[in-house]
This record gives sequence, structure tokens and C-alpha cells, in this order.
Amino acid sequence: MPLNIDDWRCYDKEEKNKLLKIVRKLLECFVEEVFYPIRCEEFGMYLGQYKIKDILLKNRPERIPRDQWIGLVSYWFSDKAKIL
Repeated sequence: MPLNIDDWRCYDKEEKNKLLKIVRKLLECFVEEVFYPIRCEEFGMYLGQYKIKDILLKNRPERIPRDQWIGLVSYWFSDKAKIL
């Protein structure tokens, strides 16, 4: 990735698309290798103890911000998560 670009709007469009593909692939790897395992670990630890959504929401780990915890718990109880 070139470090001497002052204005990315002027950078070659094909090269910019190549860089975007690389960044997207890195993000996919991060999600698959880091984010999903963390969610699964939290899922196993907390859903095993608290099987009711409201109780789970009230027992948020201190290290997880409230808004993220609400989103995570909502995901666990979603139809999408139940398929996985």
C-alpha cells in the first residue's frame, strides 16, 4: 500500500480496487478467526447460565459495553444465529 498518496481520490481506480479487495479479505479473516470465536465463547459462557434473554441482558460482563452486549444478546436470540 503506497504511503505517499496525498489524495486517494486521484489514485488509480484499479489499484484502489485491488487494495480494497485486500482490506476486505483481511476483515473477513478477522471476523472468522477472532470475532466469531469470541462471540461463541461468550455465547457458551452466558447462554448456558442464563437461558432467558432478559436475564442475560441484566448479567452483562463488565468488559463488554452495554450497547454491544445488547446487540450480541439480540443476535444470539435471532433466527439467523439459530440457523448457525
